[in-house]
Amino acid sequence: MKVSVTVVRGPEKGRRREFAQPGRYVFGCDAACHFPLSREDPFLSGRHFLIEVDSQRCFLQHLGGPNAPQVNGRPAMRTELQDGDEVQAGTTRLRFSIVPATLCHWCKDAEAPIFVPHTEAVKDPEAADREIYAHEGCVPKDRHHGRMIGEYLCCSRLGGGGFGDVFLVHQPSSSRVYAIKTATQSTDETSIRRFRREARLLQMLRHTNIVHCVGSGVEPDGTTYLVSEYVSGGDLDHLIKVRGALPLAEAIPIMTALLDALVYLQSPPRPTEHRDLKPANVLLAACDGGAAEIIPRLTDFGVSKAFGVIATPLTLPGNIIGTLQYIAPEIVQFGITPDEGFHAEPDVYSLGATFYFMLTRHQPFEFPASLRTPEILLHILRSQPVPIAERLPSLPEGVAAVIDRACAKDPKKRFSNAAEFRKAFLTSALQTRA
Repeated sequence: MKVSVTVVRGPEKGRRREFAQPGRYVFGCDAACHFPLSREDPFLSGRHFLIEVDSQRCFLQHLGGPNAPQVNGRPAMRTELQDGDEVQAGTTRLRFSIVPATLCHWCKDAEAPIFVPHTEAVKDPEAADREIYAHEGCVPKDRHHGRMIGEYLCCSRLGGGGFGDVFLVHQPSSSRVYAIKTATQSTDETSIRRFRREARLLQMLRHTNIVHCVGSGVEPDGTTYLVSEYVSGGDLDHLIKVRGALPLAEAIPIMTALLDALVYLQSPPRPTEHRDLKPANVLLAACDGGAAEIIPRLTDFGVSKAFGVIATPLTLPGNIIGTLQYIAPEIVQFGITPDEGFHAEPDVYSLGATFYFMLTRHQPFEFPASLRTPEILLHILRSQPVPIAERLPSLPEGVAAVIDRACAKDPKKRFSNAAEFRKAFLTSALQTRA
């Protein structure tokens, strides 16, 4: 923590001192005090009060003289100081500027904390909890280092595809780290419009298990970009391919969180179809409670549709949108029907298929590796999903029934929405733990 003290009224108006190390600092008219005040003030004690500074908090303690210091006009014996508080000691008034310190995400060096300027304070408490800070020199770099995207310094490429690239960036003014998704200049107009719609949609969404969007912009060369929180734990698809299927006890908290996110998306006033739910679009953030716990966050809303909010039609009737291994069978058969309004069932299937993969490392349909796209489409139309118990006989019967229902080929046999899916899943999970 960094504490700056400025005299705003009194004989030494304008005097300023900064305390950037944990410790106890005495204020008074004795010359030996850490912050000596005017000896001519008859209302001051030699050792009038002290402040205790640690890494996260700052306390004021009266040292017992006849005139207690006042904090914002009220006498104080001991109190925690907040940023902007004013302390009256005798005829002198001091203003305290308090900036918490944070550690670099990569080096974790307690001897080199990062102090965030007040002008860069995050107003959204939830967004503040997600911020990652780093020294510029510690951020991983590759050949892309040095490029500026808006006010962000590009450090390295995180991934990408036909739409463009995703970069790890550093904001010099705040020492924060973000992920920036860009659209290539050669991208067609419809894709650019879809990209901009994703930015608008993400800036409306606020949920613990959805990636937080910071903003968007367009570079002078026409590059369109979207700035979002950097989620450092990789994605669910990679985790499962590296570690294998997750044990049910470890999977349940992730499943519950994702169901919460989907319930939020499907709720009024702007029910939203994600349309591309899959393990690769579930990012994993570390939990403060320990490295063993992870917080899943849905990402990639590039093909999503929010009904009643963003009405620009970008999908033609009959289009197939999504990833084939996780796409709902009715989308394969009939494609998207934009004019029919909101449908919850396709995302219920995709999330059910994601859960299926988490527990078995397989998709609901048995897809031979040699099949090409047209053959995969025919396979979905002509086949039935494999009951999850056939792949994982040890799975409790109640949980298996819930996942099989979510992955039913006929949407009428599925849960009608995420709320119904969540209720059934939590009931079966509780029975498993009993």
